[in-house]
Amino acid sequence: MALPNIDPIDRFAARMTDGAELQVRRYGNGTGPRLVISHGNGFAVDGYRVFWQPLCDDYDVVVFDIRNHGLNEPTGADGHNYLQQAIDIGTVRDAVTERYGPAKTVGVFHSMSARAAMKQAVERGWIWDALILFDPPNVPPRGHRLYDAMRSFELRLVDYAANRPDEFVTPGDLAKLFRESRACARWDPQAIDDMARAVLRPKPDGTGYTLSCQRELEASIYLAALT
Repeated sequence: MALPNIDPIDRFAARMTDGAELQVRRYGNGTGPRLVISHGNGFAVDGYRVFWQPLCDDYDVVVFDIRNHGLNEPTGADGHNYLQQAIDIGTVRDAVTERYGPAKTVGVFHSMSARAAMKQAVERGWIWDALILFDPPNVPPRGHRLYDAMRSFELRLVDYAANRPDEFVTPGDLAKLFRESRACARWDPQAIDDMARAVLRPKPDGTGYTLSCQRELEASIYLAALT
């Protein structure tokens, strides 16, 4: 059964340390433990709705897109790196607390945002009651028995991102590619449609859609995971 679309109970733009703004949306009951949720490289948090929307009955759910993704206005390559993403995650955490007040707060992050959250916690200080991290793409150091396998995997992702189609007539065209992709074969059917809409923005000339996160920027993050 398809999830009904729900509107956020609040939304605001959180200003980052370099002036960029990230769009933050609040769902849920507003009184339970607070979950701050974000997404992986090249994706957008609204595409994860089948994961986080069922949590809204019991939790104060706050979602946001990483810069140059989803609903955020493009800011280009400046700041599109793990260091700035780590700073951004801390800035969003502070902005959410300032706007909604203190609460038990858990960061829930996938892939790219999980790695950035780890970097924030290790290098800039602990700011959460807990972190729940899905698939942080951490590469072992050179000489580790799994380094070459992980390096090869990340380089395949670089090649995929740099060469993926980046313009579509409708979101349905991207959803069709997801459905035909072996990597997406086990996605929930609604997640495919949600993600296709979430990662596209209308082209300024009205002739279709383009990726919210430019494919070159997506590729740069996969490459950065090797460092």
